Amino acid sequence: MGELCGHLYVLFDDPILSASDERTRRFIADHEAFHIAAQMYGAKVPIVFVGDRPQIEAESRSFLRNLERVLNASSLVGVGDAYDSVCALLEKYHLHTSSAERQALSHWIFWEWPAEDYAFRMLRKNHHADIEDYLRIRTLLGDSEVYALGPIVGMALDQMVGQAVWQHRIQQGETMLDVLVGSCTSGRGNKEYPTIEMSRVTFEFVSLDARD
Repeated sequence: MGELCGHLYVLFDDPILSASDERTRRFIADHEAFHIAAQMYGAKVPIVFVGDRPQIEAESRSFLRNLERVLNASSLVGVGDAYDSVCALLEKYHLHTSSAERQALSHWIFWEWPAEDYAFRMLRKNHHADIEDYLRIRTLLGDSEVYALGPIVGMALDQMVGQAVWQHRIQQGETMLDVLVGSCTSGRGNKEYPTIEMSRVTFEFVSLDARD
């Protein structure tokens, strides 16, 4: 993805995507468009989150599964009723993982959860889809354990702090998990990282000579 001749482009070469229906392709297009238009060109990006994605460790993946379980259960009774469970889970994760492991997960969350939340909202708006429709698409595309919490946490934060509030905070360089942690601690979430603002993302085509 990048900019060329004054236009923003995202190119794909994925057999699963090529065989998908129009709704799924539109979902991925919205997800990737958010990365470049809203994050790379619109948000403050923590310097530690620039570069290759780190590996997510088993303890972090276990935390994600438990968080999804608690938040999915809360949809039946309201986020407020699950508030203590969410906060306890966040505190346990903080106590039992290293700062490097938490930073690795935050790297993924910073980029992927807001993009996934936006793509879900566009899916709901344009195709009248619900969360179950979204989950079927994400399961097809893979790694739903990491990505699917974007819309789930987004809907929870809408209730807990308000959509405009949390979206402004991620534009300033926080992650959605930071905002969730902050709602439990009456303040900000994780430590603040130095940020940068991108002005241009170069898109370079690679020319290949035709050979017999």
